[in-house]
Amino acid sequence: MVAGRGHELLAVLGRIDGPGGFAVVETDDPALLARDTAIFSTFFAMTVYPVLDVQEAARIGGEALEFLRSA
Repeated sequence: MVAGRGHELLAVLGRIDGPGGFAVVETDDPALLARDTAIFSTFFAMTVYPVLDVQEAARIGGEALEFLRSA
């Protein structure tokens, strides 16, 4: 994944429990990640895990809980 083309490579991490690793990428355009994984999945097994900042995820979880309580 190339930084500067709509997404930023924040970190490349290796797993300590065996082979493999993670690329931490930030983007506003998930289609760019789809493009890169389509290209590079020929060479690597890839999985994309969309994530949010933990505070944002907690806020959304709280909103979902309130919605479920009101239903």
